[in-house]
Amino acid sequence: MNQILDRNGFGNDSHARLLLRSSTFSGYSEFPNCGLDAVYFTKVGSPVHVTSFSKFNGSSIYFNGSSYIYSSYKSQFNFDSSMEFTVDFWVSTTSLAGVRVIMEQFDGQVGPGWTLYQNGTSLVLYSTGAIGSITNFFTAINTFVHFAWVQKPGVGTKLFRNGISTGLIGGYVTASTTSPNFSVGARDDAGPKYYWTGHIDEARISNMARWWQNFTPPNRSYGWSPKYSGGEGCVCLITGEEAMTSPTTFTEWSRSSHVVNVNGNGLQKDSVNKVLGVYSWDGDGTSDFLNITSGLSDFSFGVSEDFTIDTWLWIDSVQPGTASYGIFTQNIYTATGLSLFAKSDLSLYMYYAGAARINGVAILPLDQWFHLAVIRYANVIRIYVNGLQYAGSWSFSGALSCTSELRILGRQFSPLRSLRGKVDNFRVTKGRAVWTAPFSTTLPSSRFEYYQ
Repeated sequence: MNQILDRNGFGNDSHARLLLRSSTFSGYSEFPNCGLDAVYFTKVGSPVHVTSFSKFNGSSIYFNGSSYIYSSYKSQFNFDSSMEFTVDFWVSTTSLAGVRVIMEQFDGQVGPGWTLYQNGTSLVLYSTGAIGSITNFFTAINTFVHFAWVQKPGVGTKLFRNGISTGLIGGYVTASTTSPNFSVGARDDAGPKYYWTGHIDEARISNMARWWQNFTPPNRSYGWSPKYSGGEGCVCLITGEEAMTSPTTFTEWSRSSHVVNVNGNGLQKDSVNKVLGVYSWDGDGTSDFLNITSGLSDFSFGVSEDFTIDTWLWIDSVQPGTASYGIFTQNIYTATGLSLFAKSDLSLYMYYAGAARINGVAILPLDQWFHLAVIRYANVIRIYVNGLQYAGSWSFSGALSCTSELRILGRQFSPLRSLRGKVDNFRVTKGRAVWTAPFSTTLPSSRFEYYQ
């Protein structure tokens, strides 16, 4: 992305710690952070993405007056006078009356911390007292308005409505002292909630002052990620090309930037047999595998949480032995994690807690690429091969915890039995079923690119 444009609010750059946005189907109710920090939201009530009203991408996040989302306390959002930052978002209200919290990280009902709330037609910034406000911020219902709160240490604070500043404010917010949750759409406290009613989109928190003079509000969405996006909710993306700068070095391209460990005698680039882009990566079956051992909360799926693990896979016709070979393993196969194996007879089976959960017939192709996906949607886990459901399904709503490692191309028990074959564009998506029905006519046809 163009850094000059980023500094003027057009994009999701390395300064964007939070980006909460909507670009999805109506009824979707997960809220991944598309910025760089690990911010995971829990929903209360029925916050939802809707396509009936939007600013840029055909949808927005709607809060109905009895719902909100929250994340655990974030020190990087615990603002004080020493910090440079910008909070900006597009917001539309469905009511011009009442006091309603839009966003905050605020101690109890009186502060300190900070809260941004609607008071009738005004938008107010409050800490231990009112820091500043914009009167007549909301002049009509169901109308998107851009808001920005910008702070420069030693200089002061500015509030902007549609790019127009109310002038310099000398005061600063005071840091919270009780580590409250960060919330959007209401106050996450035992007292009054002050529920928001309206729509929010492109909500961003940046660790820089993006504007100081009057500006033209952004005229497009900020995008998914400054790296390969992998789509909404992507927490792991290993492509087949930039992913490997040498046989022993991999890069994980999602916003999480996990460290990828290479095991065995090295995996090789293959520029001939690939699906998407220029290269795939090839394991020879002699104990070759990748694993990720940190940031494992990305690979732990909560109760009833949707997820998708998908990749392009090539199985060589000659395997080193006759048994089963790991495709991916969430934990040791006897533990409460998920494992998927290819058997020597070219069938698949899925294990959880030491028992087979999905076990089907031999249909996997040899010496050719096929797309493989494991998806939980609406508390049912299914395997798809080239977009068609494989064997039966497994009804399971429980948590799937990743406590030791995520392993790719190898299994975690003796003998190791790494798969001899190739992988292209391995991806983990948390909080979202990328596909909710068979998709054989809409298989991924291009590598995951930078957001344009």
